[in-house]
Amino acid sequence: MTRSDIKRIILVLGILAPLIYIQIGPGVAPEWLNQRVAGIPGTVIATTLWFITMMGLAIQFAKKQVIESQHGEESES
Repeated sequence: MTRSDIKRIILVLGILAPLIYIQIGPGVAPEWLNQRVAGIPGTVIATTLWFITMMGLAIQFAKKQVIESQHGEESES
């Protein structure tokens, strides 16, 4: 496990923490999450935005790993 892998894990856990906090139960989330925007609960919006962020990070991590593996293959040749 490289240092960059550890940084990625810490970043993902840092982004995961608010979602866990939101989903703990009623009365725990901030008041603005209990409101509705265009009829959609704030928790649904927050969870969706979190998911989009995580998928974007997954894509970035995958691209970085592909680039790193290509550089590794080039140096071995």
